[in-house]
Amino acid sequence: MSRARVVIAALVALSLPGVSAAASPSVAVRAHNVDILMSDTVSAHLIDLTAELGPRSGYQRVDLEDADSFAIRVTAGCARLSADQLTRLFNDRILDYAPRALNDVHFVPERDAMQVTGGVRLWHRVPPFWLSFRATTDAHVTDDGLIRLTVRDEHVLGLPVGGLLNLAHTPLSGLLSLDGPGTRVTGDTVVIDAQEVLPGPAVTNRPVSASLSSAGLTVCFAGDPAETRPALPTDLATDLAAPTSYLWVEGPELAALGQTIAPARLLVTDEREDSAPMRFRLVKSRGQIAAGQIRLDARGRMTIVPGPADPPAVDSTGD
Repeated sequence: MSRARVVIAALVALSLPGVSAAASPSVAVRAHNVDILMSDTVSAHLIDLTAELGPRSGYQRVDLEDADSFAIRVTAGCARLSADQLTRLFNDRILDYAPRALNDVHFVPERDAMQVTGGVRLWHRVPPFWLSFRATTDAHVTDDGLIRLTVRDEHVLGLPVGGLLNLAHTPLSGLLSLDGPGTRVTGDTVVIDAQEVLPGPAVTNRPVSASLSSAGLTVCFAGDPAETRPALPTDLATDLAAPTSYLWVEGPELAALGQTIAPARLLVTDEREDSAPMRFRLVKSRGQIAAGQIRLDARGRMTIVPGPADPPAVDSTGD
């Protein structure tokens, strides 16, 4: 029997009868030190974060093979996008259209901020080739929950242009615009809506803070992760060999690999002794799970040690 069939058979074994149809279909998740892949290239590092997965209208349950079947409400904690993850997000998601004003964007860590480089065309079209630019940016979140990357110290072809724009009373938004999902330029600020900019599944709430450092863009959500469900099970939390990178999932039921798991009590971890984050696809992880290992214990808990899910190398090319 193939490994994939073994995995599916184990899931069927966990599909226990007797779960009330009236039970809440929402699923609680705790992520600690995990890199979640939302597409082949776009990912985010979940530092320590809790969330609730709820089925969307027209769906009976959360289905981890269908990003449209559920939405995510982050209940507490923080996530971070490194310079490389920001680079992928912009090139493979935000700037994936033509004609566009920016191209081949790269984020480079600085001491207390982040430098961004790439190619620029004014008003999407002028000149007919890309002009090299670099700028420094920092981040904050205002009361509306939108992330704002403020651009300063702009240079085009090595020449400072920020001062010239100020003298001409021309904001950056007067020279370029962004038409990608969830982004726009207002004044000298790139405004990002986290609910729209990330690939599915949809996130229903916005962060309350954001900061940019050499480590990356860190966004935090309201709440105290120490007091928010679900905590790691006691037997694992007190174990000296407790995982340093994991996803803990619990709920009355969820669908995965074409089967319904009821109740759902899943621990996803790579079981490494070092502190490197596990990479995992929250949606469509069938191949990754089949390439790894799966175990069931007497408590009805499933432990999944997934196979590799490394994204391809950054490949951002101009048109």
